[in-house]
Amino acid sequence: MDSETEGTQWRTHPVPVQAHPNDLVEGDLRVVRAKATVALQPFGHYVFRVLARNAVGDSSPTKVKDICVTPAKQPDRNPTGVWARGASPENLVIHWKPLPREEWNGRNFHYKIKYRPSEGGNWKEVKVSDPFADRYTVALDDDKDAKPFQAYEVQVQAVNDEGRANIVPETVEGRTGEGIPSSIPSGFKLVSKDGTTATFAWNPIDPQTANGNFTGYKITYWYDQIEEVDDDDSGDSSKLRWKRTQSKRRTVIFGPKATSGTVTDLKPDTINYAIIQVTNGAHEGDPSEIISFRTEEGVPSPVRGLWAHPMNSKSSDEKAVVSLIWERPRQFNGKLIGYTARLIGLEHETAYRFIIRGRTGAGDGDPNSSDASTLPEVVASAEWHISTMSIDIIVCFQY
Repeated sequence: MDSETEGTQWRTHPVPVQAHPNDLVEGDLRVVRAKATVALQPFGHYVFRVLARNAVGDSSPTKVKDICVTPAKQPDRNPTGVWARGASPENLVIHWKPLPREEWNGRNFHYKIKYRPSEGGNWKEVKVSDPFADRYTVALDDDKDAKPFQAYEVQVQAVNDEGRANIVPETVEGRTGEGIPSSIPSGFKLVSKDGTTATFAWNPIDPQTANGNFTGYKITYWYDQIEEVDDDDSGDSSKLRWKRTQSKRRTVIFGPKATSGTVTDLKPDTINYAIIQVTNGAHEGDPSEIISFRTEEGVPSPVRGLWAHPMNSKSSDEKAVVSLIWERPRQFNGKLIGYTARLIGLEHETAYRFIIRGRTGAGDGDPNSSDASTLPEVVASAEWHISTMSIDIIVCFQY
């Protein structure tokens, strides 16, 4: 039974006593008289029960008369598991493992928190009246010396009406919450680039200006992209339009000791933008000025819709003829200056594979191919020709 908490909580503390050394015969009865010493906690309200046990099992419990109330004393120990970390620059949240009821040892059990800046100063105290509490937030709004990520020394003591625990509390160090970094890296510039990567450099900052756990530098980059828009359902490729959009922003974080870094997966021949920010464990600082640059040309993506169409010869002197039709690559990755077609002799009634590559100043792109078989030899009257449409290009080859 416990007047300090709600209700009654039974705790079993078995104290076995052997019957044989303590039995005796009185008249016709065998009786057992024994005693046991039980260690109890201070400030406890105890009720005892005695059970008989043999090989078959336990008897019903016999309740011992009266209640044992142990005297109060100061707590035997302080809370363990103490740590502190601020949720904002203006506070310090202190955590601990609360003592169980049997260790309160007296009335009005509570906790006393002491704290001060790690660099020194007078201790300040706060009382936490709830004996079941496991944390407390210390507001530092009135502390003129408080600043983001400032180190504090913290102690948590167990206290009751008899006094404080007779053990010196452990001193732990915690920090107020992280603030927004107050510095912007200077000298942010592009050092080198190619079609898909760019390397940047910057000047290091004073770690104190990170206003928190300095985790590094974050570079955010994006690019302008050109998208194809077809507003015509007739299939006329000459009516294709283009629109400029902005890509999704991507980020890369470099360590606090870095003064340069490389970003990858850029698109060739595009205008790119980049900024840099200081980061800590909770916040990002203001961004630098945006720098822009164009990546180098790359090779184009494969041509689309390649189709090899066998045709009749135009005259009896001609060999087999195949018409190749394709659409330009989806990604130019530079200025498209032409196409490269690879052919190996065309004979009548023969299977061939035709390969087309787009070309920019950076070279030939990946190939696209189409298989076709030439037609049997026939007589026709037209001449070999090359014709060009606005989007699709038709090339006829003869050998």
